[in-house]
Parts: sequence; C-alpha cells; structure tokens
Amino acid sequence: MRILEQAITWELRLQVFMALALAASGCILCYVFFQESVLLTILGLVAATIGTRQFFKTNQELRLSDHPILHTLKEEPHRIVWVYAIVTQRSPFGFAFMRQGTMFFKLSDGDALSVLMPSGKLKLVSRFLNRLLPHAAFGYSTDREQLFEVNPEQLRRRVNE
Repeated sequence: MRILEQAITWELRLQVFMALALAASGCILCYVFFQESVLLTILGLVAATIGTRQFFKTNQELRLSDHPILHTLKEEPHRIVWVYAIVTQRSPFGFAFMRQGTMFFKLSDGDALSVLMPSGKLKLVSRFLNRLLPHAAFGYSTDREQLFEVNPEQLRRRVNE
C-alpha cells in the first residue's frame, strides 16, 4: 500500500507543479504582451485562470485519504471489478530511455481510475491488490475490455466463502 501511496503523492505533486507552471506562464504572457498583443494577453489570462483553478482543485486532493483510488480501496473495495497495468517505454532513436507504468482500476459503475508508477513496482503492487481484491479480475485482455464495455459486473470473480 505504501508504494501505491508514494506513486499517488508523486503524481499529485507533479500536477501541482504543472498547474503552477501554467499559471505562472499565463501571468508572464499577460505581463510581457499586455500593450502589444490583445490575443496573447487573452491567452495568458486563460492559461493563468486554468492553472490557478487546477492548482486549487489538486490542492484539495493532497490529503491521501481523500484521493479517489485510496478512498475506494479502503472504503468501497467491492466497487473495483478489474485491475490491470500498462508499461510505456519511450525509445527515442531506438535507445530505451524511460519505462513508466500506469495502473488502471475499473469500477462497477463504468468509471476508471489510474495512477502512474515506476514499472518495476507494478508486479509488487499487483500482487498486493490481488490479495486485497479477490473478487476483481486482474490483467488486460480485449475480451475483458469488451465485457467491461457491456457490463462491468461480468468481470467480478466469484469468491469461495
């Protein structure tokens, strides 16, 4: 659980940083082009507004207990019907540069939650979640994706009682 919490914390910090960068660049655009270009000033205002709004929205989620993934895992684990991970490898000019993993949580109401994490930690987190969520299907396949599109409840595994 700690690895998942660390990944969520890192993702939230990245979102806060990007929101602040967008707001700051919008303010700089407004300041630099205020008298020269109405279009760039308006673009700067829009960027500053969106960045500030995103900053406050993300700032509300900074408490880990309020994050949708952790809340669902702790309070409503029965809502999760399917968990899978995808590894993305960036290879510019054929050189393996970066591997990043994304863990997806598909819910019984058709919603999806996801979190970025190091690709080396995906197996460990997946094993932990497999014990925590015995009713959920694990692993990606096109058949499971089609079942999820039709009726997410079809992915729920039967647990021996």
